[in-house]
Amino acid sequence: MSFFPDNLDDLNKTSSRYTRLDEGDTKLRILDVPTWGFELWIDGDSGREVHRTELSGTFDKELLKKSDREPKLFFAAKVYNYKTNAVEVWSVTQKQIIDAIKGWSDNEEYGDPLGYDLVVKRIGLDRNTKYQVMANPPKPLTKEVEEADKAEVVECDQLFIGGSPFVSN
Repeated sequence: MSFFPDNLDDLNKTSSRYTRLDEGDTKLRILDVPTWGFELWIDGDSGREVHRTELSGTFDKELLKKSDREPKLFFAAKVYNYKTNAVEVWSVTQKQIIDAIKGWSDNEEYGDPLGYDLVVKRIGLDRNTKYQVMANPPKPLTKEVEEADKAEVVECDQLFIGGSPFVSN
């Protein structure tokens, strides 16, 4: 019997249930209206911790003093990731991405972002990271995506209380 499982390399590649934008293209379908709020990262005793509040909420002044950054606008949405073939939660704070989706949403040919796939291209690393967002022409969900959507209940509001947004498997 080995100390490590035989499929350790495959297990290390297993994606989390949160969308990760790797270098290159990631094709996503937003499946539900996103949850919007503000998030604040602080260095805690056990490492970095994220705190979130709804758009109408505020952060405790003592908590704000512990962070070297300002709270950032974010949205969290249930998405289908075509790369992982799975329903995930996509948490977005990048203004470039939010503004691009807003631009596609404002275009009368595209409209509501729930009606089309997005291809998000990540270029660069760390502070040099840039994003491009392209919208594919609007079309209905495929049967595969529709079934995955129905099989997975996601409640992004749970992020405000430190809970898991994944209600079912």
